[in-house]
Amino acid sequence: MVADGFVSDFANNDNSIVRQWLDGWQVNYLETPQRFESLMQQAGFNSINYRDISKEASHSSRRLYKFYFLASLYLAWKKINFSKPSTEMQKKNIAACKFQYKGIKKGLWQYGVITGIKITTY
Repeated sequence: MVADGFVSDFANNDNSIVRQWLDGWQVNYLETPQRFESLMQQAGFNSINYRDISKEASHSSRRLYKFYFLASLYLAWKKINFSKPSTEMQKKNIAACKFQYKGIKKGLWQYGVITGIKITTY
């Protein structure tokens, strides 16, 4: 069983919204449910089932979006306060919270659960 993000179309990995999200979390790309199912079949899994649970997971995405604004204020405060500057990776990570939400709202990606059965005999 895998519960994770999946792009609705593999080309969406190159969409600027998805790219800024994934780059901020240092993720190369996301699979589509269909490609992931194919990889599972190649590995010997059967009875594969995918379920899009984006609606159920959307509250977490919305929470991250709200966090983006608070974290951005924190970065601004650090700058005004002459604290140690934020790293580029920290800035990208915070921005990723915004782009993750925008991407799911636009249907560029979805949160899903995929299950399969692999019977191994010894």
